Amino acid sequence: MAESSPEPRVAVVIRSSAWLGIAAHAGFIPLFWLAGYPLLAAFNVLSVPIWVFAWLLNRRAMSTLAMWLLSLEVVVHAALAVTLLGWNSGFQYYLG
Repeated sequence: MAESSPEPRVAVVIRSSAWLGIAAHAGFIPLFWLAGYPLLAAFNVLSVPIWVFAWLLNRRAMSTLAMWLLSLEVVVHAALAVTLLGWNSGFQYYLG
């Protein structure tokens, strides 16, 4: 019996989580702005269309590319947040 490709599983995960990521990043924009972190707010303004684009890639059967795009966004976002907010912010746990 041949193993199935991991592609469909990746597609399901992205389809299930993309809207949560979009909503979370949209929600971070005013939170970071009001907290006095305009760079983090601006990064989240960029993050929302990245998540939407990844969702669209996933719908077009390019889920591996979508996965890599989201992985890069999450790593950069976590690194930036930890750099600006510190370890106590907990953003490093998004990488775990």
